[in-house]
Amino acid sequence: MLWLGRGEIERKQKQEFIDALVNFEDGCIGCYGFQAYFLAAAAVAEFQDYSQIDEVIKQIVRLGFGYFNTEKQEWVKFIDAISNGAREALHQTQRPKAIAALADWVQNSQNERDRWQAAVSFEIIGKGNPLAINALVYLLDNSYNGQTKFATAESLQVIGKDNPIAIDLLEELLQNCEDEYTRSLAARSLGVIEKDNQLSIATLVQIVNNSQNEFSRLGAALDLQAIDENNPSVIPTLVDLSQNSQDKFTRFHAAQYLLEIDNNNHIATASLIDLIHNNQDEIGIFALSMLEKIDEYNPVLNAALVNLKQNYQCETTSQPAVSSLEKIEKANPTVNAALVDFIHKCHNKDNCDQALSRLKDMLTAAKMPEIVNILNHYLVDNTYTNGSEKKVYCNQVIWHCAQHMAYPQFYQSWNIKSIDSYNKYLEIQRFLNNRQSEAYCLVTIGTLYQKNGKFREGLASIQQAMEILEEIDLPIDAYPINPWVKWAIKFAQNASYKIGLTIILVLTIFSIWLFLLD
Repeated sequence: MLWLGRGEIERKQKQEFIDALVNFEDGCIGCYGFQAYFLAAAAVAEFQDYSQIDEVIKQIVRLGFGYFNTEKQEWVKFIDAISNGAREALHQTQRPKAIAALADWVQNSQNERDRWQAAVSFEIIGKGNPLAINALVYLLDNSYNGQTKFATAESLQVIGKDNPIAIDLLEELLQNCEDEYTRSLAARSLGVIEKDNQLSIATLVQIVNNSQNEFSRLGAALDLQAIDENNPSVIPTLVDLSQNSQDKFTRFHAAQYLLEIDNNNHIATASLIDLIHNNQDEIGIFALSMLEKIDEYNPVLNAALVNLKQNYQCETTSQPAVSSLEKIEKANPTVNAALVDFIHKCHNKDNCDQALSRLKDMLTAAKMPEIVNILNHYLVDNTYTNGSEKKVYCNQVIWHCAQHMAYPQFYQSWNIKSIDSYNKYLEIQRFLNNRQSEAYCLVTIGTLYQKNGKFREGLASIQQAMEILEEIDLPIDAYPINPWVKWAIKFAQNASYKIGLTIILVLTIFSIWLFLLD
């Protein structure tokens, strides 16, 4: 990158270098093409006269946070490996242009999860920047998701510290906004940005004393404690919620924060004990854990805790999600088998995320080329749609390998079309009892045999495929064969004279063979 900042290097050379990065075609579904694009985004920070700089940064924002496809009328989101890489690239490129592009994206996006990620990025690149502050205040006032609002408020506290623009905008928002949650978050941000801001304190006190929403009262009390530690409204509110709230989680959190302020608070202790007695679920576990933390400060709890532990049973607790993967590892000692079993059986997202992390740890450098070659087949297999979870998880493993393999090695592994590699894939499909994928794979193997001059083996493979496709009653239109061959099969099936299955298969195989030899 420093090479691009050297004055003696001709502008044309720099331009051509970044052009090559932007337009790099890796032949591996973009695993290295996207990485080259991210490198180009970092490069324009050094060579700020690049002719396509605005387009590059705009595209980085789209890759990082998604975009609305007007033709399909749907929101397009890239896999985590791409979006995370793009966000990191955004932090390394020209900051003023990155902030402008991200601010424009925020104004035009309705996707709440990605708005939240945008707020986090502003926190990294937008400190003190008026455009970033304006975008975050807009986001706080116009988002409908609590997580987005909270992340935005946190980012505002970071980038707006002692900034008069941030103070003015937040005060204006407090005076005009009617949503209690937004006002509470804005008041806390304002109190952090400008210590002892009276509008901030007054807003939180008003919510604490007058709100009809218990969650809003709890949040405002905690925000008030954070910016005005000795405010007299905090403890009475927490006491009231810990004793009288109809929501067990609100009661627990109120008691929890009471104990953080005063670890000998008997009202909070009594509330937690009551929660344990009346809730044989996760909230009871949380309450028991909280009491254990203060046990050393409150000797009176010793006997009570012993009794509670002996009599407490939680029916809803379960083993950690990763235990399922541990069973897979024991049953399938090879990474190959564990990976296949994981992709086929994993459905719960939390379990999948944990298992995926473990699988990445299991992958050694020696195993990665084989894994890349196998997952290549999954990603091009027509039985798995582009948006399917199985393809998403395959993509994540592929990207993990791409980050740890040299490009030539990855390219070779990705593009090997050997009969041996497809036979491995065939074994996996048989193991999973995926008959359609098995048939498709047999057709491909038959094609490869034909190209290698092994016509008998090729015919045998394709014949197996046709038998499977007819056995599973797959529509002719879904067969992986030439359209005119499909027409011939349909004609034979609709003929006035009933034609035997054997004749149909022979004609089909012979027709496909002629097509493959073409």
